[in-house]
Amino acid sequence: MRNNLLAGQEFAQAERYRAAHPIEPDETIHPEAPQFGHRSLAG
Repeated sequence: MRNNLLAGQEFAQAERYRAAHPIEPDETIHPEAPQFGHRSLAG
């Protein structure tokens, strides 16, 4: 089980990554298939 500090650090890293690497329209996560990441993999 992860501790909250580690999770917070990983969240901050992810936020910085998203800020530096904007998501392209075709790579957005679709609510109906969150486990796939983008529609092309949802099949």
